[in-house]
Amino acid sequence: MKIAIPTEDGLTVNQNFKPAKGFLVSTIQLGEVVQQEMRWNLYNDIMTSEDGYYNNLVDCDKVIVKEIDCNQSDYLQLKKKEVIKTRETIITKVLIQYLNFYLQKDTNTCCCP
Repeated sequence: MKIAIPTEDGLTVNQNFKPAKGFLVSTIQLGEVVQQEMRWNLYNDIMTSEDGYYNNLVDCDKVIVKEIDCNQSDYLQLKKKEVIKTRETIITKVLIQYLNFYLQKDTNTCCCP
């Protein structure tokens, strides 16, 4: 699974989804971050891609944001991307919270009575 987080510097979550300079994309496997890459929103890519501003999110499953416009959220959901809101600013903390919450959720649904 891949999670995208809008950012200006790769360390903090951008206040708004758009216009972030790029996205930190984290690959999660078995509850661990196994890879991270910074994907910058390049003007040429935005203008020539069919997905435009969302070009860097094509292979992502989830997007974690602080604030997002309703139209942007609807578009992402239409493209089968789960939008998750956070209040946290530091990307490392966001990922830890995400992993803890979803790992706990998975273990609660997997338990036998």
